[in-house]
Amino acid sequence: MGSIGPDHHDPQLATALSSNEAADMATLDCSKLKGSPSERSAALKQLDEALQSYGFIYLANHGVSQTLFDEAFAWINSYSERFFDLDSSTKNMIARPASESLDDHYGYAAYGVGHISQLVFGEEEVEKHHAASPDHKETLEVGNPHEPCGSGPNRWLPEDVFPGFRQFYEVFWDACNEVEKSLRQALCEILRIDINTLCRKQSLNFGHISFLHYPQMAVKSQDGKDLQRLNAHTDYGSLTLVFQDNVGGLEVHDGQLFRPVTPKTGTIVVNVGDMLEQQSNGRWKSALHQVVGPRKETMGEGLQTSKTVLDRYSIAYTGAVDPEVIIETLPGCEVPGRWKPSMADCDEEKPVTSYEWLQKRVAAEYHQT
Repeated sequence: MGSIGPDHHDPQLATALSSNEAADMATLDCSKLKGSPSERSAALKQLDEALQSYGFIYLANHGVSQTLFDEAFAWINSYSERFFDLDSSTKNMIARPASESLDDHYGYAAYGVGHISQLVFGEEEVEKHHAASPDHKETLEVGNPHEPCGSGPNRWLPEDVFPGFRQFYEVFWDACNEVEKSLRQALCEILRIDINTLCRKQSLNFGHISFLHYPQMAVKSQDGKDLQRLNAHTDYGSLTLVFQDNVGGLEVHDGQLFRPVTPKTGTIVVNVGDMLEQQSNGRWKSALHQVVGPRKETMGEGLQTSKTVLDRYSIAYTGAVDPEVIIETLPGCEVPGRWKPSMADCDEEKPVTSYEWLQKRVAAEYHQT
C-alpha cells in the first residue's frame, strides 16, 4: 500500500490512475463475531485493522441469504426486465423532484441527473466539475420503508405497475439493517464503550438504499485513466454495504493509485463513511473510491467477457446518524487517529448535525443549473 497522508480525501487525489492489481482487502467471516471469545476477539481485531487501513472490508457469512441477494439484483437487472428496463415514462412516475433539498431525496434519478463530486460545494465549482466529469448512471433511491425517513417521502410505483417490489424491499431493508447493526455493535466493542452507543445514535434508521444502473460501456484493457462511471468520492454516512454484480469497476484509493475491489460471489463490501470517520476522530478511514468502465482484467469469476459492451448493476445500503444528532467524537476516540476526518472541511469551527451534513452533500450532487 502507498503512503497515505492525513488528507486522504483531498479532491486532487481523484485524478490518480487505476491499477489492475486488486486492493489487498481482508474478508471478515461474520460467523466468528458469534463464535468463541477467542474467535470474536480475532474477528474484531481484523475489522478494526481493515477500517484503519483501506476503510473497506469484505463480509462473508453475513446473514443475507444468497436467495435474497439474487432476488435484489433480479428486481433491477435488465435481463430480468425489471425496474431499469421499464420505459422512461413509467420510471419517471416516481422521479426525484428537480430539487437540491434533502427532503426531496428519494425516487428515480434518470441518467445524468445526479452528479457525485468530492468536497466541491461552490456553485461555480460544482457546475464546472459536472461539465468536465459527468456521472454515467441512473438511480433509484429508497429510504426506511417502515417509518418516516427524515429525507422526505419514499416514492413507490403503484402495485399494479410494479407488483411485489415494496414487499421485497421491506425484507431486504431489514436484512441490511441487521448487518449494519451488528457491525455498529462490534465497533463499540472495539472501542470498549457501551455496545449500543452507535445504535442509540442511529435509532431512527435514517438511511437509504441506492439501486444503481450504469449503462453499457465497451470492455477494454487498461490504458491510462479509465472512463468514469461514478466520480471519486467519499460516502456521506456511517457505514455503507455494497452488493456488486460480477462486472466490477469499483475501486478504492490506496494513497497512490485506485485499486479494484474485485467482486467476490456472496460477499458484501463494507466501507466507512464520513460520519463514522468523524465520530472515530480519524481512527477509521472514509476512503476515496470510484466506479470505472469495465475491464476484463478486473471482472469477477465466471463472467462472460466476450461481449463488447456491458451494463453494471450495484446496490448500496447507506446508514446514517439520526438527523438532529451532532456528529462528534465518540468516547474512546479522544486521541486523534491517523486520518483527518473529511467533515472537518465542512466547517472546523461549527459542529454539524447529520441532517446538515447530508443536506450539504445532496445539494452539491443535485445542484440545479
